[in-house]
Amino acid sequence: MPSNQVSAQTGGKVTGQRSSSGDTSRLTLLYEVAEHVNSTLDIDQCLDRIIDGAYRIFQAEKVSLMLIDEDTNEMRIRAARNVPDQVVADTRVVPGEGLSGKVALSGEPLVVSDLEGDPRFQRKSKSQYRTGSFAIVPLMHKDDVLGVINLTNRSDDISFSENDLALLTALANQAAIAIQNSRLVSELSREKEQLKRSAFESNILYQVSSSLRYGLGYQHLIKLLGSSLEKLLDYDVFCSLLILRGREDFETRVLHDVPEGYVVEVKRCLVDCLAARPHGAAVSERLETLRRGLPPADGPSPQSIVAVPLEVGSQAMGMICLTSRRQNAFSADDTALLHTIVRKMGQTVERLQNTIRGEQDKMQSMVASMSEGVVMFDANDELGVLNRAARSMLGLAASEEFTTESFLKSVMWREIGLFLAEPMEGTGAVREFSADGEPTPRALAVAVSPVKNARGEHLGRLGIIRDVTRERELDRMKSDFVAVVSHELRTPLASVKMFSSNLLDGVEGELTEGQRETLTRMMNNLDRLSRLINDLLDLSKLEAGKMEMKLAPLDLRQMLDSAVQVFVPVARPRRVEINLRVPDHLPVLWADPDLIERVLTNLLGNALKFTPEGGYITVEAKRRPPDPAQQVGAPGERSPVSGEGYVLVSVTDTGPGIPEQDLEHVFDKFYQVDHSMTRRTGGTGLGLPICEEIITKHGGRIWADNTPDEGAAFSFELPVDCREHDKPQLYAAMEREIRRSRRYGVRFSVLMPDIDDFTVLNQKYGYENGDTTLLQLEELVKEEVKKFLKERIRETDVVGRFGGDELLIIAPETDEEGARAFAERLRSLVEEHKFLVKDKAIKTTVSVGLGSFREEDLAPTSLIRRSAAALGRAKDSGKNKVC
Repeated sequence: MPSNQVSAQTGGKVTGQRSSSGDTSRLTLLYEVAEHVNSTLDIDQCLDRIIDGAYRIFQAEKVSLMLIDEDTNEMRIRAARNVPDQVVADTRVVPGEGLSGKVALSGEPLVVSDLEGDPRFQRKSKSQYRTGSFAIVPLMHKDDVLGVINLTNRSDDISFSENDLALLTALANQAAIAIQNSRLVSELSREKEQLKRSAFESNILYQVSSSLRYGLGYQHLIKLLGSSLEKLLDYDVFCSLLILRGREDFETRVLHDVPEGYVVEVKRCLVDCLAARPHGAAVSERLETLRRGLPPADGPSPQSIVAVPLEVGSQAMGMICLTSRRQNAFSADDTALLHTIVRKMGQTVERLQNTIRGEQDKMQSMVASMSEGVVMFDANDELGVLNRAARSMLGLAASEEFTTESFLKSVMWREIGLFLAEPMEGTGAVREFSADGEPTPRALAVAVSPVKNARGEHLGRLGIIRDVTRERELDRMKSDFVAVVSHELRTPLASVKMFSSNLLDGVEGELTEGQRETLTRMMNNLDRLSRLINDLLDLSKLEAGKMEMKLAPLDLRQMLDSAVQVFVPVARPRRVEINLRVPDHLPVLWADPDLIERVLTNLLGNALKFTPEGGYITVEAKRRPPDPAQQVGAPGERSPVSGEGYVLVSVTDTGPGIPEQDLEHVFDKFYQVDHSMTRRTGGTGLGLPICEEIITKHGGRIWADNTPDEGAAFSFELPVDCREHDKPQLYAAMEREIRRSRRYGVRFSVLMPDIDDFTVLNQKYGYENGDTTLLQLEELVKEEVKKFLKERIRETDVVGRFGGDELLIIAPETDEEGARAFAERLRSLVEEHKFLVKDKAIKTTVSVGLGSFREEDLAPTSLIRRSAAALGRAKDSGKNKVC
């Protein structure tokens, strides 16, 4: 600024002169202040540092900084030193009015040596300032004036000089840059916060849409909203009240610890808010009943509350609110956000419900025309679909509306109703039911399977009902016919064989060569007919489920070796080589040894029958791990649960192979491949169907393939443990507890006890004794669980065999701490216990893996894997442990 201009504005008063050393000190201080001001992006901190720096550099009696409000075009004091609070609050200056206003309008700095004598200075009160000097500089950013800095009265009572004005201008320039940067950052933060809220709002609405597509209920949506809002808003308690299907449900989510009774007060406030709405009168009686059902008020009331009605179309579904013990806890933006989300959530629900309703109408039209009965329950166990065929089969009225409860009460066959209503896991279950009827008994086949989405979330279960009365009657007639004919043929066949044998032995006199040859052919055909009759009877028993399987430990390697040795002498004259390829270690199977030996004998006999001279037969066996869908351990993770998997056996020959068109029929009854060797060797056509029935009864499968060497390969695989366990019931119980935990917020735990070194125990005492020990352990565990029930006044715990030697305990309403205490008690009990098996006292230990329910557990598999992994860690850490 030119010196003559400054002098003119000083009014002729003598200005103080400073030494060069003093100016250097002030320049150094100015540099430090500028650096300090530019080190923060917070606008309030920035302004405080500017005021503090001006006060220190110029030693002014009073310092103030005014900024222009873009909305009102007025300057207000944003930061000050030694200025009364009332002055700060009341001061408003329009650019162009007063000294500060003129500086803001012109953008030129100003020094006034005599405030009282300057006509441009207007004060509201004589007591505000004493007579003195005044310095004002604009805060300029590029060509824009942001505000001004005012200095009043130097402490040494000397007027502000040209050097003071230059330094103050330099400080103002740095301050303007810092203020503008802070404003930009604040604006970016606001935009970022707005984008964050918009993204948050869109994400919630997207999840709402996805949830509705997958058929999840309002309770799930409310939980989703409560857990999402806590990421953006600081509330104490989130509470909702839903009025659905004639009942009222509160859902609360406590974000911070609150005093006892506070949640009850929140519920009372929510009921009052809903009653005050225009639609509240329609539910006033229900609300009043609900309010009377709440405990007496004994807690602090919320100081801040935001309540929003949830409306779908014109129907009131309930109320949602956020509360806090702090006053003014929620801003206008917070309130607007909740209103927007809830309103759009209602609109989205309505839109998707209309779309879904249209699709449901199409689906129901198709389902209604099906000949099979269709029954479907949603994720909340509510009956959703019941078509005409199902109503007819179950004896239900054609037009009556049913809920789950009324369906179970009305269904004619109560066992079918209970089976349909029971939660299912895995691939579901199939059962047949029979009952007396007119004119004949009826048989219904019912298949129930869980319905899940691509993420594995439970959506409900589907039941398909087929009337198989006619089919079962035909099967019975066929089986009865085969059994009767076969049995009736045995007696005359035995007589014919006896008389033919007597004739061959010369009982009735000497035979000519021709007579002997004829009788020999008769005996061969009688033997063949006898085998056919025996096969028919065996197949009839297998199909009727009358052939009892006697499961026992089976050393498959030893059985394969014995079976091969039986056929080696028969194969040697034809120069057919039989090769056995079995690994050194195969797991011991639980199967019926006699039936499995019959399968091996049949397959080896067929292979030898169709292998030409000089050919070879290969018998192989190997272990196959469980399917990925059945693997309890995570991929690549060692799991002690059901780790045996399957054993695969194949018999391969170098014969003519099987024509492609015959491959799918080789296991059909009486079916024989039509080629010359078949005609030459003959056969009953029942051997392979019998093999298929035996393997299927063991829970395995059997199939045929052609080999690259133009031979045939027959293969079958068996589960290592063919015994029936409690896995379906355990899965169903866990599915039920997961739904209960997710709906009501209660926790449950899973305990997985397993005998340590079970293989060593089997080898030492024998597999039969080892399994007896396991059964005794199961009974011991069940007894302890009963005691556990009695202590906790609960009757819903479940115990069962999950795998070969693993037990599973499901403990509802038990957290990890309680489960660990029970597991330690169980481990100590087993360690001290003696298992008596055939007068032998067997000592053993158990390790226990624990898993407690988490919010991310959508299906039993994740919880079981976690428990199995914990069991693996327990065994790896020295056994006889709880992890």
